[in-house]
Amino acid sequence: MKKFIHFLGFTILSLSMTIFLTSCPGPDDPTNPWWPGQNPDDPSNPSSDPTQFSGSIDVNTTWPDLGLPVDYVVSGRMYVEGNALLTIEPGVTIMFDGNDGGLVVQENAGISMVGTPDKPIVFTGPTNNPNNGSWELIEIQSTRNDNRLEYVQFLRGGSHDYWSESSVVWIPGKVHMNNCLIDGSLKNGLTVSGDFYSFNNNTIKNCPNYPLYIRSNDALYSMGSNNTYVANNKNMIYVNNSSVDLDDHVTLKRMSVPYYFPNGYDLYGAFKYTIEPGVTMLIGSAQDMNIDEETTFIADGTIDAPIIIRGLEDEPGYWNGIQYGSQKAASVMNYVNVSGGGYNDDWYNRFNLMIENDSRLTITNCVISNSQYYGIELNSPSVMERITHSNVVFLNNQAGNVYFDYGGEYNGVTYEGGQVIPQLP
Repeated sequence: MKKFIHFLGFTILSLSMTIFLTSCPGPDDPTNPWWPGQNPDDPSNPSSDPTQFSGSIDVNTTWPDLGLPVDYVVSGRMYVEGNALLTIEPGVTIMFDGNDGGLVVQENAGISMVGTPDKPIVFTGPTNNPNNGSWELIEIQSTRNDNRLEYVQFLRGGSHDYWSESSVVWIPGKVHMNNCLIDGSLKNGLTVSGDFYSFNNNTIKNCPNYPLYIRSNDALYSMGSNNTYVANNKNMIYVNNSSVDLDDHVTLKRMSVPYYFPNGYDLYGAFKYTIEPGVTMLIGSAQDMNIDEETTFIADGTIDAPIIIRGLEDEPGYWNGIQYGSQKAASVMNYVNVSGGGYNDDWYNRFNLMIENDSRLTITNCVISNSQYYGIELNSPSVMERITHSNVVFLNNQAGNVYFDYGGEYNGVTYEGGQVIPQLP
């Protein structure tokens, strides 16, 4: 009897296991919630569908490469908040599903996007919208040193064109940005009101406005080298600030395109302001450039790479000219071409270059040309006691080359106020 009961129990157990195993979904059954490929939280998920996201991230998060044409689809603006660090791995493609889509990294958060030449990180708009402005922007508010953008491509963004500085990438914080591509926008490519830790080997192209819109002096002087700007409608670096109060020595670096100062440019402070050979500075209409008495101004070009300072439009009288007041003996203008000044006949803007009393300057190998009025204006002949000059060439200055505001004597020669002479005495 006991043997019969044991046999019956074994038979029932075997039958139960058979029923369970035949009813349990197999590895290829899409209804199996635990098989790799069906569990959405499994990082080895080989699903052909991208991960959908909307909202905020407030803890450290990593987005790996899922091996898909589009790995993540983001609806609307996503935010990285608190102290969270969002890490996006090489090869990831992120698609915003509408023109309101974007990524905002808030003040204390961080972003690390480090791609490779073979596996860049890509931000793009909807697949059915190949137009510029198909998504909004990337905005980085924080200044964390681990904010890194390396080999990242930003394609056809910048849908918000309602501000003059609207762009695909906006940096009010501070970042390392190297080897990145911004391609296409409704307005500008990159706007910086913060700063760079580094900025090298980037390309910005196909923007109908400016490739780079600078609203910060710190950013202006922290740009690195080998950045490329091509096929932009206004292919120059827009510098919004009209003055800089120097708190350190700075250098305006040579770029492949000109700098544009629409509001003019004033230099103050007891530090060196150096302009690299080959720099072109374009000044806005009826604006000027002022150099303070305490500033050491070093514009030292070369015969092959002169420094050019002129108006945005290269025509006589487009801008006011340079009002030079530096009293620093180390100040120099060498191989500098200044043209198109003399906006009107007022005493403070009728020249390409006006040298004030007590100024000091070594000016050599320069070309002063196309002023609507005078090439160089001197407050008085005594200014020349502190000026060293050689090979200064004057061309096509309509009212004359050198003008004296006031009369006086220099080197045994008496000059009258209002007198015009062909060369520096």
